[in-house]
Amino acid sequence: MNLYFYTRINKTFYTVKHFTNDYIKPVSIFLFFILLAPSCVTEKKKEDPKGFALFMQNLTARYNGYFNADVLLKEAYVKLEAQHIDNYSKILEIYPEADVENPKSVAPDLDKAIEKIAAVATYHRSSDWVDDCYLLLGKAQFLKHEYDNAQETFEYLTEVYNPAMKGKIGKRTKKQIEAAHKETQKEKEAALKERAKEKQDAQKIKQQEYKEKVKAREDSNKQHKRDLEERQKQRERDNKERARLRKLGIKPPPRDTSTQNSVPRVTKPGIVRSGTNGTPVYKEADKEVTAKKKDKNPKHPDRYFLKHRPCYQEGVVWLARTYSERQDFDDADLLLAQLEKSPKTFKDIRAAVAVERAHFYLKQNNLEKSIPALEQAIVLCKNRKQKARLIFILGQVHQNNGDNKAAFAQFNKALNYTLPYDMEFNARLNKALTSDGASVENTTATLIGMSKDYKNREFNDQIYYTLGQIAIKNNQKDKAVEYLKQSLAAGGRNTIIKADAYFTLAKLQFDSEEYASSKKYFDSSLTVLPKIDDRRVEAEKMSLNLVDIAHNYEVVTLQDSLLRIAALSDKDKKEWAKRMYKKKRTEIIAKENASAAANKAASVDPSLQLPNQVKSNFWAYNTDIIKKGKKDFEKKWGDRRLEDNWRRSNKKTSTAGTEAKTNTDSSDVTLDGFSQSDYLDMLKDIPKTPDQIAAARDKVDEALFGLGAGYHDRLQNYKKSTASLEQHLSRFPNSKHEPEDYYYLYQNYTAMSNAASAQKNYDALLAKFPTTPFANILKDNKTPGKINEKSIDKYYNATYALFKKGSYDTVSKRIKESPAIFGSANIYAPKFALLDAFCAGHLTGRDAYIAGLKNVIAKYAGSPEEKRARETLRILESGGATETPKDSLKKDENEDVAKFKPDNDKLHYVLVVLPKDADLEAIKIKISDFNGKYHRLDDLKISSVFLSTEPEIPMIVVRKFKDKRAALAFTDNVRRNTKEFMGDMKAEAFAATQDNYREILRQKTIDNYKIFYQKNY
Repeated sequence: MNLYFYTRINKTFYTVKHFTNDYIKPVSIFLFFILLAPSCVTEKKKEDPKGFALFMQNLTARYNGYFNADVLLKEAYVKLEAQHIDNYSKILEIYPEADVENPKSVAPDLDKAIEKIAAVATYHRSSDWVDDCYLLLGKAQFLKHEYDNAQETFEYLTEVYNPAMKGKIGKRTKKQIEAAHKETQKEKEAALKERAKEKQDAQKIKQQEYKEKVKAREDSNKQHKRDLEERQKQRERDNKERARLRKLGIKPPPRDTSTQNSVPRVTKPGIVRSGTNGTPVYKEADKEVTAKKKDKNPKHPDRYFLKHRPCYQEGVVWLARTYSERQDFDDADLLLAQLEKSPKTFKDIRAAVAVERAHFYLKQNNLEKSIPALEQAIVLCKNRKQKARLIFILGQVHQNNGDNKAAFAQFNKALNYTLPYDMEFNARLNKALTSDGASVENTTATLIGMSKDYKNREFNDQIYYTLGQIAIKNNQKDKAVEYLKQSLAAGGRNTIIKADAYFTLAKLQFDSEEYASSKKYFDSSLTVLPKIDDRRVEAEKMSLNLVDIAHNYEVVTLQDSLLRIAALSDKDKKEWAKRMYKKKRTEIIAKENASAAANKAASVDPSLQLPNQVKSNFWAYNTDIIKKGKKDFEKKWGDRRLEDNWRRSNKKTSTAGTEAKTNTDSSDVTLDGFSQSDYLDMLKDIPKTPDQIAAARDKVDEALFGLGAGYHDRLQNYKKSTASLEQHLSRFPNSKHEPEDYYYLYQNYTAMSNAASAQKNYDALLAKFPTTPFANILKDNKTPGKINEKSIDKYYNATYALFKKGSYDTVSKRIKESPAIFGSANIYAPKFALLDAFCAGHLTGRDAYIAGLKNVIAKYAGSPEEKRARETLRILESGGATETPKDSLKKDENEDVAKFKPDNDKLHYVLVVLPKDADLEAIKIKISDFNGKYHRLDDLKISSVFLSTEPEIPMIVVRKFKDKRAALAFTDNVRRNTKEFMGDMKAEAFAATQDNYREILRQKTIDNYKIFYQKNY
């Protein structure tokens, strides 16, 4: 029986299982995919999906497009942070990823992310992740520094996807969105007006309260005075009554002290003092104080535990950040205040708001208000890396404000976190600088001790730079120069510190009137200063101003030294040569020993090698190879001295050397290795013949006068100019520059208010050289030193007429005489300088032409001549111009420039002007690749045209850009990534409207548009 039932049960189970596998399971899977398919297809129906369809929309949107775009965005963050270099000599940036020189380097990744975001927003527009996609889109545009596009995106996000719309999200028409945007703008304006009115009302209330306080205090004092007087009278009456009773033999009653202090005295408005026996008990008068009841039902942010949280609040933070970057601080302040006041702001958003508020104040350089904002951000921030950075920044703010105690506390606090070593090092460095009670000597000793620590070797440049800054603050300029030189000698990888050190050294040497070395340091600073650094303009200007001065100083120093040596006797010359030879040999041996010691130490202990030091494969740096070679040499040749012709047994009969060597006697080679050939080599530059001595004196004559004129014209250093010119007059009394010496000396003494010396040189000039232009100009002016404008105008017109005739030598001479005649600061000085550059171009060539134009740019910034020089220089350096100086000068009179019209909001093209021998097809491919990499979403087209027929100048047109801003953003990206855009070929890129582009084609030249472009773009 049991077996029977067992058999039937197994048979039934097998039948059910077979039926399930064969029929029900396939049908179930089929039905599942039938249900799944509608939720994954592109939405074509107007109805919003619900239930399982909405779930699948959200799942696909989040883990397909949004997820991949988010990964690309995070990778872009990492790349930008790696590109950023912290400058610890300034307050650090709160957002390092935003402070980079080339944000377009991550454009390809961000463009891919934008494509994925666009797909989600298009095919899954009913999902809950569309607002997050718009947030990612705005972030991507922000990281590319496309702030106008980012602003539009964030404004759209905050207007359309505001949770307060309650179901209206994504369903408004374009007109409704525009109307809402206008309404928002009105609300912002009304809020700004309301805030201004509140400030005025608050100010009025404060003034009224102050007046009431003053009046109450005055009334209180008057009342108190009356009370005292009444009390005094009462006491006098009481004393008389008590005296009368004593006379009658009656014992007076005890005094009643209960009312002695009963008169209340008002000490503060609204506060009365009460109590007996002077007990200070205070209470508010005529005012009932009720404790504020705690809100039993406080409002909390909406809960999103099991549902998608809108990114509206994060979008508001990013919109405020975008406003801050665009200097729109009022709108940014309103948005941040809105989130700060709202009880529904999420905790993580409050932290982001606090960080952005700190950034908001630091962006405006408002250090005082940034302190509480930073403190709040540090409390709310959960990311330890960001919190450590904020603590360090707070320490820098306190340090800038002079609060060393607070700064020390913050730097010490920052060291409790895991910091990048450069930040940790700077925290320790700043701790030493802000230590309480630390003297300059102790701080210096601490920093020098840090420099000896091996792990700080790569930061020695920064340590010595900091020591230099300390020395400058304490007016120890010599020490500062020494420390800054040590900073540069340390050879660190920090280009920011290197640029700071070069520039600071240049300024110190300039202040010390060491102009030759100052010029070198300015030149060095230009090699490392970033292109966006504001100091580049000053460095370029100073470098150009010091070119002639440094050259003339070196000429005077060298030629005077050579002339002094030439005047020595043969014996003294030989002694001098021997001393110089020994000095050079000592320096060479010291360098070799130092290098050998370093290589030996590195080979013995590899750990002593400097960080990032690449081991050389050169045989001379391998001590093992050197030892082996030395042993092999001694085995074959024995122990021999290191000298010339070491293989010859009889060196006297050697004919391998020069004739001087074959005729030397035993004294030719001394014990210290100084030979006759070395002696002749040391004296090779010394002038020997009378003609050579005269030539050297002529060089000193020209350079010494040029030095005096340069000090006057370039630097307005009248004291140094006077010293050089007085020396020139005394050393070269019959020089051709003697009239100019007197004129410059007259101007110098006039500028220094030394009337007697000025008159002396004035009289000497008129007495010795009455017919020179210098004397004539002084005689033409009734007041010495005052330039007659008619005279200078006449002089310039005559010079310009000579230039048109091609008399370039005469023009050049007249231009050189003009500063001495009319002064270096005359109103025609820029015109003379530009004309001088054109003359140099005709007389000397392209290099002199470029140097002259750079001189105009550096010396006359902001003048029309400076703009003309800059535009001409750009043409010359592009390699695609064939114009002459005459052509450039005529452009001022060209009426075709006026045919171009500015219009910033119209459609723009970018015109790329190429050299005439350019490979057009290859360049078009390169530009197309560039556009595909950096501007793949802009749908740019390229075409080529030729501007003229003789010779043909090729030009590539990149189109289209919606306005001037977008076109200039493209040209800026071209400037940052020139190699990728054009390779090694030089070209120029100009933004132009469609109308101006057509006018360029009509004129068949780009030259006139370049003038217009310089003025308007």
